[in-house]
Amino acid sequence: MGGNPRQLTTEGFEILETYQVWSPNGKELLYTSTRTGTKDLWVVPIDGGKARQLTRSVRNDFGGAWSPDGHYVAFISDRGKQTDVWVVPSAGGEERRVTSNAAQRTA
Repeated sequence: MGGNPRQLTTEGFEILETYQVWSPNGKELLYTSTRTGTKDLWVVPIDGGKARQLTRSVRNDFGGAWSPDGHYVAFISDRGKQTDVWVVPSAGGEERRVTSNAAQRTA
C-alpha cells in the first residue's frame, strides 16, 4: 500500500464509506456505488481488472467491512423495511441477514 496513486474506477458513483476498505491481503478495495440507483457494495482489484458487484438489492447496502480472513464482507442494509447486518462471500454469492432488529425499522 502506498506508492504511486492511480485511478481504479471511472463510473463517478463510488463512495468510500468505511475505514476498512482494504482487503486483509491488501489486493482489493471495497467501496459503495450508486450506479444502480441505490447503494450497493463493489470490490475492485488494485492491480487492475474489472470491479465486481457484491450486493444486489433495490434497497441500500452500505458500511461494508471485511472479515479478518477476507472470505466475507459484513454490511448494513435497509431491506425488509428495517435496518440489519448482512454478510456476503467476498467472492460473490448469496447475501444472508445475520440480525433482525425490528426496533430499527425505517420509513
